[in-house]
Amino acid sequence: ENDSLMPFQPGAMQLGFWGLEDARKQDSNASLVVLPAAVKYTIRSSEAEIRDTLNNHIGKLESVLKIDPGQKNLLRRFLTVGRILLEKAEQEYQIPIEVDKGFDFRIGRLRHAILDGVAQRFNIKNYDAQGDAIQKLRQVISAYELIVLDYPDPSVPKLNEDERDWMLREMLTAFDFIVIKKDYLVSNPTPERFFEWLTRFETYVYRRKPRMIGGEPSILPRTAHVRFSPAFDLADHYDDYKKKKKATVEKITAKMRDEIGGLLHGMEDLTYTLVDPYDVGEDAIN
Repeated sequence: ENDSLMPFQPGAMQLGFWGLEDARKQDSNASLVVLPAAVKYTIRSSEAEIRDTLNNHIGKLESVLKIDPGQKNLLRRFLTVGRILLEKAEQEYQIPIEVDKGFDFRIGRLRHAILDGVAQRFNIKNYDAQGDAIQKLRQVISAYELIVLDYPDPSVPKLNEDERDWMLREMLTAFDFIVIKKDYLVSNPTPERFFEWLTRFETYVYRRKPRMIGGEPSILPRTAHVRFSPAFDLADHYDDYKKKKKATVEKITAKMRDEIGGLLHGMEDLTYTLVDPYDVGEDAIN
């Protein structure tokens, strides 16, 4: 998501301290400087072109899915497409359709079912069935990377080309549904968030290769805005690290998360809403 941080893992800061430890073996005064940065993309086109493009693309999806948009606004049309795609996916993965459970719960249940299915089919080692969806996706992606590299480890499954293609497709489907959260769009229906949802819809419906792995470029041109926080030196925290390694790594990780989150928050005024937030009407999905 363009406006959200992925869960921070302490491994990045831990690698930094390991690097500093190695550097200190050569130079007792070695330092390792960290520069927190955040990137936010905004659509460069005019509002008129943005609206025309979104209406055109969502209209094609509605035709494929046999949806009559009636007089719904853009936000309601996107939510309707999202609901229909969720129901189709639930049928595909043999998950009972329980409307009263709510959209976000059902989306969450779906992505867990997809990832658990991959892990069970190929017996992925160290897969945490109780983990959150982001953690599970990372584990499945790591396993996939080892598989395509033919990593020489008996715990790494040996898959044929069809099995690898299936595994990749399932991972991408899970990723698409991980980033589709109702409140993310409804609370702030900006051009960028509409296009994020649209990209996921089209990837799923048309079976396209996602942009993140070399697929089609952004539908409309974008501008990347980069912001930085003041740099800091891990050497300033090295004494604390030697005394309490885990606690220090967690502290610096939290510091990074707060600073980068603040950078993103500070860029909210770079965009605007196309529809009033929460204008979903009586046909809102739960």
